[in-house]
Amino acid sequence: NLAAGLANPANNTFTTSPNTTTTSTTTTYNASVASLNVSGSQPVSQTYTFSSSTPGQVTLTRSSDGLGQTLTLSDIAAGGTESLNFATLGIVTNVTSAAGITAVALADALIKPVNNTFSTSSTTQSANVTTLDVSGAPAVNDTYTLSNPSSGQIKLTRASDGLTQTLAAPTISAGGSALLNFTTLGIKLTLGSAGGISSSNVAAALAQPANNTFQTQPTTTVTTSTQNGTVTSLDVSSAPSVADTYTFTSSAPGQLTLTRASDGLNQTLTLSNIPAGGSALLNFTALGIKLNVSSSAGIASDALSDALTRARSDSFKTQPLTTVTTTNESGLVSNVDISGVTPAAQTLTFTSSAPGQLTLTRSTDSASQTITAPAIGAGGSALLDFSSTLGVNVTLSSGGSMTAASVVDALTRPATDDITINYSSNTAQVTTLDASGAQPGMTYTFSSPASGQVKLTRSDGVSQTVPVAAIAPGASQRLNFTSLGIWLIARSTCGISASDLATAFATPPNNSIQTVSVPSGPPGTATVTNIDVTSAQAANQTYTFTSVANQLTLTRSSDGLSETITPPAIAAGSGATVSFATLGVKVALRSIGGMSSLNVAEALSQSPNNTFDTTFTSTTTMTTVNTDVVDLMVGAAASDNVELVLGEVSINSLGLTTALDTFNINATSANAQTLIGDIDSAITAVSTRRTIFGVFQNRLEHIVAAQGEARSDTMTADSRIRDADMAAEMVTLTKARLQQAFGEAIMAQANVNARSVLGLLYSAAVNR
Repeated sequence: NLAAGLANPANNTFTTSPNTTTTSTTTTYNASVASLNVSGSQPVSQTYTFSSSTPGQVTLTRSSDGLGQTLTLSDIAAGGTESLNFATLGIVTNVTSAAGITAVALADALIKPVNNTFSTSSTTQSANVTTLDVSGAPAVNDTYTLSNPSSGQIKLTRASDGLTQTLAAPTISAGGSALLNFTTLGIKLTLGSAGGISSSNVAAALAQPANNTFQTQPTTTVTTSTQNGTVTSLDVSSAPSVADTYTFTSSAPGQLTLTRASDGLNQTLTLSNIPAGGSALLNFTALGIKLNVSSSAGIASDALSDALTRARSDSFKTQPLTTVTTTNESGLVSNVDISGVTPAAQTLTFTSSAPGQLTLTRSTDSASQTITAPAIGAGGSALLDFSSTLGVNVTLSSGGSMTAASVVDALTRPATDDITINYSSNTAQVTTLDASGAQPGMTYTFSSPASGQVKLTRSDGVSQTVPVAAIAPGASQRLNFTSLGIWLIARSTCGISASDLATAFATPPNNSIQTVSVPSGPPGTATVTNIDVTSAQAANQTYTFTSVANQLTLTRSSDGLSETITPPAIAAGSGATVSFATLGVKVALRSIGGMSSLNVAEALSQSPNNTFDTTFTSTTTMTTVNTDVVDLMVGAAASDNVELVLGEVSINSLGLTTALDTFNINATSANAQTLIGDIDSAITAVSTRRTIFGVFQNRLEHIVAAQGEARSDTMTADSRIRDADMAAEMVTLTKARLQQAFGEAIMAQANVNARSVLGLLYSAAVNR
């Protein structure tokens, strides 16, 4: 079997071969790209790729347009460098090798996927011409043009004579600057760059068509004299009481036309020169407008018409005096029944999503219930039933009456829109609080003078102490503060001791009660008697009133600047000033029946009466005063009259009554600061009024002087009419006497001649 197995064809042959040893040697070549210069390439984001179709050759191709260039490489000796200059693409790269590398190995290395691409990105360099000095250039109308004859060169050419000068453009470092001084042309340019810029980019930027020209013109010196006049008062009491705009224009020097925008009605006056310290009345009778203009140094008529017709002082606006009547409705939350609420700490908040609808929402789970708010009749009450979902009933009462809208508004205001319920172990909850007999608008504070005693103190100091007892689990206890008009029921789920109950009542922040109602005050109306904007921003502005509760906010349209104050209440028959010191605006109010602070805030914020405009006048100060007017006769004619606008200057009209009363009641530092601010405002108002009275005095003194001259002229004329001229009468008498003597002499001579003739005739008759 062994022999047969060895002879089997599958096993019967084997081959021998000689022992051979093979040795392979691998040589590694290394090279590094020492630098890559892309300054000559396109200044845009590009991708460049190396490839090779022939050993020892490498091709660089640009991705954007497929442009390529092929170079034949050379071997690099150990420690040597080869520069690959792809001039067509503007790319130069330097390759070094420490141990040397063949051209084939270098080409193979550059086309490997990890090495065969690189990208370029563009950067923007910018500079600004910060100054352009042409003081050394000819003072004539001329045009100068910048050009770029070669890279880094900037050339300036003058158009009138073709004179040029070329400078080397500077390189400006980041945040630096450079001066280009074209001395031949007398031009200097200062350049600045935030990020830095190369000289070639400086030259290229200055030669751009949008930036490469500028013009010079001769310097003209104009000498002007300034004449000033001030509009000391603007009386619009006879103009229509509507919102309107009046505009000054002038068609001839010294003439002034006032035009009303609503109907185009206009009137033209011929102005007179105003002497130094004098004034003039511009009475546009057809429009019902009077302006008093005064000038300390004097002003010519043409300068006055020019000043009043300038763009920023050529118009003013009128607004109707609006009387706003507000109706005050107030109510009192007389009882809050929370006996049906879930025993857990929670806050219940009133909101309204539709008129007349009132929603109460629980904070713990956002459960809510919406009801239709009821109206309350005079002396009546109403139940707000939120028991079905929240287990809360709120009782409201009103001494006057309240509409449903007023009920919703009162309960959703920030100060009165929530009910807070606190629960803890060994605690009690106030399930009912009846403050119907309490004084509204007061704060009541709980304290515990002794264990098991609770003291309730009103903010005016009146207090009452009652004993408390322990409350069994699930039981309740009533505490009666009869002298304060308050009673409440405390209930405990787990029970509470008398000492713990007294301590719980006295522990902040749950130890106080506020009787809150819609703030009330004397109803009535008030009239805006004056809006003083002399301290406001001198610009065309719109001011808008808004209010939240008794907080009044005035907002300026141009920059949104606003100021919020609490306006003063106005006593019956008195006035008050609402001062916005930050905005420089004061609003004077006067009321016959009196108004509360809340009513003042709400009345001023009612649209469309909650805005007013100011108009900036560069040479005039306009003050509109709607107060008492005294009309004085200053001449014989019916039209010879002068109106003096006086106005009230008293503690009430200056708005000091409220601040003084507040300080007298509570002399705190804050009230003192408020009083000082109101006194400063009052001093300013008095100074303004004194200025107006000074103008009135000046006018009256001029009128008195003019009337004195008129009186002297009248007496002279009367004397000429009534008294005899003695010289003329003596001449007349002498003339009469001479005439009489001449007559008598002639008559006597005539008689003599007659007798002589008769004598001659008689002698002739006798001789015959």
